[in-house]
Amino acid sequence: MRPYGGMHVIAASKNPDVSEEAQAEIKFFLRRKRGIKPGEPDTFGVEAVQQFVDQFRKISATVTMAATGVVGISLLVGGVGIMNIMLVSVSERTREIGILKSLGASKLYVVSVVLRETTILAIGGIIVGIGVSLVASSGIRQRTTLPVDITSGWLLGAAGIANLLFSYGAPNRRPFFRPPPGPAF
Repeated sequence: MRPYGGMHVIAASKNPDVSEEAQAEIKFFLRRKRGIKPGEPDTFGVEAVQQFVDQFRKISATVTMAATGVVGISLLVGGVGIMNIMLVSVSERTREIGILKSLGASKLYVVSVVLRETTILAIGGIIVGIGVSLVASSGIRQRTTLPVDITSGWLLGAAGIANLLFSYGAPNRRPFFRPPPGPAF
């Protein structure tokens, strides 16, 4: 839209289907009122509200995609952090795992001990993440007119995916793929 000096007029049609006809009628009226001859350029601008709505939808879709990318990267970074912490935890417990095995503990028992610990940590992180998300969405709803909908289905799905991806990942299998370190003397 080119900037024009003078007055601004806002008009609404009763039916969105006749929006283009209304624009043409407004243009005809303004051209006649201003004395603009056929073939001369308009000295005014006529915009439909739908154009602004479409532009807002495009912008909000772009912002949503960017936010989704940031959330995905955050989830990945958090998961890698949990996996690294559990890897260090398992690496530091190789002697404990060796003692458990020498006392007759089955591989399944040792894996279940490590899995219980990682699951508890992951569930704790999920609960904190859900709490922060709910507080943030409440703040966004109070301060803006943006619709923020966090449904229980999304929360459960995100929690399940996070728990599956990061509780049962590589840190849980690491002690079984390499022998425990020998004596350090």
